Amino acid sequence: MSKTAAMLFVLVFLVAAFLTASDLVFGGEVAEDSWVTLAPLPEPYFSAKGAVVVDGKIYFIADDLCMRYDPETNNWTEITQPSVYSLWGAVAACQNKIYVIGGAAEHPTQVYNPSTDTWENRTSPPGTTLSHQAIAVDDKIYVIGGAQLAHLGILATSAVNYVYDTVTNSWSTMAPIPTPVSSYASAVLDDKIYIIGGRTATVKVKNATNLVQIFDPITNKWIEGTPIPTGVSNAGACSTSGLYAPKRIYVVGGLQGYDGGATSYDATKTGTDVNQVYDPKTGSWSLAASLPEIRWGFSLVNVNDALYAVGQKTERYIPLGYDESLLPTPSPSPTPSLSPEPQQEPFPTVTVVAVSVAAAVVVAGLLVHFKRRKSEVEPS
Repeated sequence: MSKTAAMLFVLVFLVAAFLTASDLVFGGEVAEDSWVTLAPLPEPYFSAKGAVVVDGKIYFIADDLCMRYDPETNNWTEITQPSVYSLWGAVAACQNKIYVIGGAAEHPTQVYNPSTDTWENRTSPPGTTLSHQAIAVDDKIYVIGGAQLAHLGILATSAVNYVYDTVTNSWSTMAPIPTPVSSYASAVLDDKIYIIGGRTATVKVKNATNLVQIFDPITNKWIEGTPIPTGVSNAGACSTSGLYAPKRIYVVGGLQGYDGGATSYDATKTGTDVNQVYDPKTGSWSLAASLPEIRWGFSLVNVNDALYAVGQKTERYIPLGYDESLLPTPSPSPTPSLSPEPQQEPFPTVTVVAVSVAAAVVVAGLLVHFKRRKSEVEPS
């Protein structure tokens, strides 16, 4: 093999290896506004509380099944179950711990520590609440609305706004929600709580509301937001941060109607796969790629601004405007250091292009160089 061919082979190999390594770091290219089916949860399970994210891992909590999902390996691993059976509880992640709240008033607030795989019992909420969400903002968790037992065992929507302080292990109340709803979707954006859709009645068949009610914990006030185009209950919802994808709220799937007591009701006829997106800058809603199938009663969570629909099936959604080049480069193993290491910037796609162009220039230069040398040594 000539020197020119050998040098060309080495350079092409190095460039190819470099580009392959960059793909591995970022998990390959992602298709925006698309869904991908991932490893499902084991079945069956009973009385799911929901899913939350702690330290880049997804935790799914049910009364008889508790699992942790690693997005990097696409694997579910079983974790310790809580010691207290808590029907109709809700789950929230706060300060790197997981809280199960609600159900009967006598049920304690249960706290899971992922670092030790252990549970502890803390102060119970003030009252019985069903079909609600537990919503964390800073170091507090809010239990808003839902349903409570009324006379003759009938469930009635509730306007409560219970607040749990994770630091003091105490409960208090704040301004009640203007229109009581249960089975709603919720998300936090800019430290404000969005209560979206839900059920406004519990004793008859009715369409889900399209109300959007926004609570500011700092001012303790409610305002009404832009109604969601398709009213839904039992939908999944969460927000993107604006770091790797534009700041939005996504409300996915759900039921457009519900049954509060009618025996002839068929939920599958009102289920939807719609993906409704709220832009806080414009205060407007739009549509994105629908779920692969009609679905409700699941959790929608955010890991690095990629969204995961969790509950029986596991599906990942990549939002519009997602920029994977901004994701931090994972380290194979952390290096101990007595002083903080300077944080390296994520490896941008433009660098890959620049290196490729530089390699091409070097190859062209070498070809010219060897051609000139060859012409110089040839007899005239």
